[in-house]
Amino acid sequence: MESSKRILQEEELGVYRNHRIGYFLQVRHIYYGEKLMFPQSFLPKRKPEPGKSFNNLQKSTRKRSDLYHKHTFDVEITPTTNTGLTQISTANGDFVVLSCTAPGRQIGTEEKAIWGPVYNVPSERIYSGDFEMTCHYNKALHNYVNKWMNFIKTPDAVATNDRVQYYDDIIGRIEVTMYNASLTNKIVYKLYECFPLTLSGVELNAGSQNELQTLSISWSFRDFDIITD
Repeated sequence: MESSKRILQEEELGVYRNHRIGYFLQVRHIYYGEKLMFPQSFLPKRKPEPGKSFNNLQKSTRKRSDLYHKHTFDVEITPTTNTGLTQISTANGDFVVLSCTAPGRQIGTEEKAIWGPVYNVPSERIYSGDFEMTCHYNKALHNYVNKWMNFIKTPDAVATNDRVQYYDDIIGRIEVTMYNASLTNKIVYKLYECFPLTLSGVELNAGSQNELQTLSISWSFRDFDIITD
Protein backbone atom coordinates (compact mmCIF):
# COMPACT_ATOMS: atom_id res chain seq x y z
CA MET A 1 0.00 0.00 0.00
CA GLU A 2 1.28 3.38 -1.00
CA SER A 3 0.47 4.82 2.42
CA SER A 4 3.17 2.57 3.97
CA LYS A 5 5.73 4.32 1.79
CA ARG A 6 4.48 7.85 2.20
CA ILE A 7 6.98 10.53 2.91
CA LEU A 8 6.61 12.15 6.27
CA GLN A 9 7.25 15.83 6.19
CA GLU A 10 8.52 17.82 9.10
CA GLU A 11 5.10 19.44 9.56
CA GLU A 12 3.35 16.05 9.75
CA LEU A 13 5.77 14.43 12.12
CA GLY A 14 5.92 17.43 14.43
CA VAL A 15 7.64 17.42 17.74
CA TYR A 16 7.91 14.27 19.84
CA ARG A 17 8.70 14.21 23.49
CA ASN A 18 11.62 12.07 24.61
CA HIS A 19 10.40 10.78 27.98
CA ARG A 20 13.73 9.20 28.89
CA ILE A 21 15.71 12.39 29.20
CA GLY A 22 12.90 14.90 29.57
CA TYR A 23 13.27 17.24 26.63
CA PHE A 24 11.55 17.78 23.28
CA LEU A 25 13.21 16.31 20.26
CA GLN A 26 12.36 17.56 16.79
CA VAL A 27 12.69 15.10 13.94
CA ARG A 28 14.01 16.75 10.82
CA HIS A 29 14.80 13.79 8.60
CA ILE A 30 12.75 12.65 5.65
CA TYR A 31 11.53 9.12 5.06
CA TYR A 32 13.42 7.28 2.38
CA GLY A 33 11.89 4.17 0.88
CA GLU A 34 10.93 1.68 3.60
CA LYS A 35 13.05 3.08 6.47
CA LEU A 36 12.39 6.13 8.55
CA MET A 37 15.55 8.06 9.41
CA PHE A 38 15.03 8.53 13.15
CA PRO A 39 17.57 10.31 15.34
CA GLN A 40 20.30 8.11 16.78
CA SER A 41 18.75 8.14 20.26
CA PHE A 42 15.64 6.36 18.90
CA LEU A 43 17.59 3.49 17.34
CA PRO A 44 18.23 0.27 19.31
CA LYS A 45 21.72 0.05 20.76
CA ARG A 46 24.02 -2.54 19.25
CA LYS A 47 25.09 -5.39 21.43
CA PRO A 48 28.86 -5.38 21.98
CA GLU A 49 30.75 -8.15 20.26
CA PRO A 50 32.10 -10.78 22.66
CA GLY A 51 35.64 -9.94 23.71
CA LYS A 52 35.76 -6.70 21.73
CA SER A 53 35.57 -4.44 24.77
CA PHE A 54 38.32 -6.42 26.50
CA ASN A 55 40.51 -6.28 23.39
CA ASN A 56 40.02 -2.52 23.17
CA LEU A 57 40.95 -2.24 26.84
CA GLN A 58 44.11 -4.27 26.24
CA LYS A 59 45.11 -2.04 23.33
CA SER A 60 44.57 1.14 25.33
CA THR A 61 46.43 -0.35 28.31
CA ARG A 62 49.54 -1.04 26.24
CA LYS A 63 49.69 2.62 25.17
CA ARG A 64 49.42 4.04 28.69
CA SER A 65 52.58 4.86 30.59
CA ASP A 66 50.94 5.05 34.04
CA LEU A 67 49.88 1.39 34.25
CA TYR A 68 52.18 -1.30 35.66
CA HIS A 69 52.05 -5.09 35.36
CA LYS A 70 52.78 -7.35 38.32
CA HIS A 71 55.16 -9.58 36.37
CA THR A 72 57.53 -6.90 34.98
CA PHE A 73 60.08 -6.32 37.73
CA ASP A 74 63.71 -6.87 38.66
CA VAL A 75 65.47 -7.38 41.99
CA GLU A 76 69.07 -6.36 42.65
CA ILE A 77 71.01 -7.25 45.82
CA THR A 78 74.18 -5.38 46.76
CA PRO A 79 76.05 -6.51 49.91
CA THR A 80 78.95 -4.72 51.57
CA THR A 81 82.42 -5.70 50.44
CA ASN A 82 83.16 -7.00 53.93
CA THR A 83 80.94 -10.02 53.30
CA GLY A 84 83.15 -11.17 50.42
CA LEU A 85 80.05 -11.25 48.17
CA THR A 86 79.30 -9.33 44.99
CA GLN A 87 76.16 -7.78 43.54
CA ILE A 88 73.60 -10.13 41.98
CA SER A 89 70.51 -9.26 39.92
CA THR A 90 67.57 -10.93 38.20
CA ALA A 91 68.26 -8.71 35.17
CA ASN A 92 71.62 -10.47 34.77
CA GLY A 93 70.04 -13.90 35.17
CA ASP A 94 71.75 -14.59 38.51
CA PHE A 95 68.47 -15.77 40.07
CA VAL A 96 64.72 -15.80 39.38
CA VAL A 97 62.23 -14.17 41.75
CA LEU A 98 58.74 -15.65 41.52
CA SER A 99 57.13 -13.17 43.89
CA CYS A 100 57.97 -10.43 46.33
CA THR A 101 56.19 -7.53 47.99
CA ALA A 102 57.59 -4.03 47.84
CA PRO A 103 57.44 -2.49 51.31
CA GLY A 104 54.76 -0.10 52.50
CA ARG A 105 54.66 2.35 55.37
CA GLN A 106 52.26 3.94 57.78
CA ILE A 107 52.33 6.74 60.32
CA GLY A 108 52.22 5.69 63.96
CA THR A 109 50.20 7.88 66.31
CA GLU A 110 49.84 8.64 70.01
CA GLU A 111 46.64 9.57 71.76
CA LYS A 112 46.48 13.03 73.31
CA ALA A 113 43.79 14.35 75.62
CA ILE A 114 44.30 17.99 76.51
CA TRP A 115 40.75 19.23 76.28
CA GLY A 116 37.67 17.61 74.81
CA PRO A 117 37.76 14.35 72.83
CA VAL A 118 40.96 12.35 72.50
CA TYR A 119 42.87 12.93 69.24
CA ASN A 120 45.77 11.18 67.51
CA VAL A 121 49.14 12.88 67.01
CA PRO A 122 51.67 11.52 64.45
CA SER A 123 54.68 10.08 66.26
CA GLU A 124 56.70 7.75 63.99
CA ARG A 125 57.02 5.99 60.66
CA ILE A 126 56.23 2.28 60.72
CA TYR A 127 57.21 -0.12 57.95
CA SER A 128 55.20 -3.14 56.86
CA GLY A 129 57.42 -5.93 58.17
CA ASP A 130 60.40 -7.51 56.43
CA PHE A 131 61.07 -7.84 52.71
CA GLU A 132 59.99 -11.31 51.62
CA MET A 133 60.80 -12.94 48.31
CA THR A 134 60.23 -16.39 46.85
CA CYS A 135 62.64 -17.62 44.18
CA HIS A 136 63.27 -20.65 42.02
CA TYR A 137 65.76 -22.79 43.89
CA ASN A 138 69.25 -21.99 42.74
CA LYS A 139 72.30 -23.57 44.35
CA ALA A 140 74.36 -20.43 43.82
CA LEU A 141 71.65 -18.26 45.42
CA HIS A 142 71.30 -20.68 48.33
CA ASN A 143 75.08 -20.58 48.94
CA TYR A 144 75.10 -16.78 48.53
CA VAL A 145 72.55 -16.13 51.26
CA ASN A 146 73.96 -18.87 53.48
CA LYS A 147 77.45 -17.34 53.26
CA TRP A 148 76.05 -13.91 54.15
CA MET A 149 74.29 -15.34 57.21
CA ASN A 150 77.41 -17.22 58.30
CA PHE A 151 79.38 -13.98 58.05
CA ILE A 152 76.88 -12.24 60.35
CA LYS A 153 77.21 -14.95 62.98
CA THR A 154 79.86 -17.66 62.63
CA PRO A 155 78.45 -21.17 63.11
CA ASP A 156 79.23 -22.34 66.65
CA ALA A 157 80.86 -25.56 65.41
CA VAL A 158 83.62 -23.68 63.59
CA ALA A 159 83.76 -20.50 65.66
CA THR A 160 87.21 -19.40 66.76
CA ASN A 161 85.91 -16.06 68.00
CA ASP A 162 82.20 -16.49 68.67
CA ARG A 163 80.69 -13.06 68.10
CA VAL A 164 78.34 -11.19 65.82
CA GLN A 165 79.92 -8.91 63.25
CA TYR A 166 79.60 -5.14 63.47
CA TYR A 167 76.32 -3.83 62.08
CA ASP A 168 77.92 -1.64 59.39
CA ASP A 169 79.85 -4.67 58.10
CA ILE A 170 76.82 -6.88 57.51
CA ILE A 171 74.30 -4.57 55.84
CA GLY A 172 73.67 -4.09 52.13
CA ARG A 173 71.10 -2.62 49.76
CA ILE A 174 68.21 -4.11 47.77
CA GLU A 175 66.52 -2.47 44.79
CA VAL A 176 63.16 -3.60 43.42
CA THR A 177 62.40 -2.08 40.01
CA MET A 178 58.85 -2.17 38.66
CA TYR A 179 58.28 -1.38 34.95
CA ASN A 180 55.20 0.06 33.28
CA ALA A 181 53.14 -1.75 30.64
CA SER A 182 55.22 -0.42 27.72
CA LEU A 183 58.54 -0.84 29.60
CA THR A 184 59.31 2.86 29.11
CA ASN A 185 59.01 4.03 32.73
CA LYS A 186 59.94 2.49 36.04
CA ILE A 187 59.51 2.85 39.78
CA VAL A 188 62.43 1.84 42.01
CA TYR A 189 62.10 0.81 45.65
CA LYS A 190 65.48 1.26 47.34
CA LEU A 191 65.81 -0.63 50.63
CA TYR A 192 68.66 0.42 52.92
CA GLU A 193 70.64 -1.41 55.61
CA CYS A 194 69.51 -4.87 54.53
CA PHE A 195 70.66 -8.27 55.70
CA PRO A 196 69.14 -11.78 55.47
CA LEU A 197 66.96 -12.86 58.38
CA THR A 198 65.62 -16.25 57.32
CA LEU A 199 66.48 -18.80 54.66
CA SER A 200 63.69 -21.32 54.18
CA GLY A 201 64.14 -25.06 54.33
CA VAL A 202 63.81 -27.10 51.15
CA GLU A 203 60.63 -29.14 50.88
CA LEU A 204 60.93 -32.58 49.27
CA ASN A 205 57.83 -34.40 48.09
CA ALA A 206 57.78 -37.56 45.93
CA GLY A 207 54.25 -36.70 44.76
CA SER A 208 55.26 -33.33 43.29
CA GLN A 209 57.01 -34.56 40.18
CA ASN A 210 56.11 -31.56 38.01
CA GLU A 211 56.83 -28.79 40.52
CA LEU A 212 60.05 -26.81 40.62
CA GLN A 213 61.81 -26.31 43.91
CA THR A 214 61.51 -22.87 45.51
CA LEU A 215 63.46 -20.92 48.09
CA SER A 216 62.02 -18.22 50.37
CA ILE A 217 64.22 -15.50 51.84
CA SER A 218 63.30 -12.85 54.38
CA TRP A 219 65.35 -9.63 54.56
CA SER A 220 65.53 -7.04 57.29
CA PHE A 221 65.76 -3.38 56.24
CA ARG A 222 65.79 -0.10 58.11
CA ASP A 223 64.41 2.41 55.61
CA PHE A 224 63.45 2.74 51.96
CA ASP A 225 62.86 5.33 49.24
CA ILE A 226 60.56 5.27 46.22
CA ILE A 227 62.16 6.77 43.11
CA THR A 228 60.17 7.43 39.92
CA ASP A 229 61.37 8.46 36.46
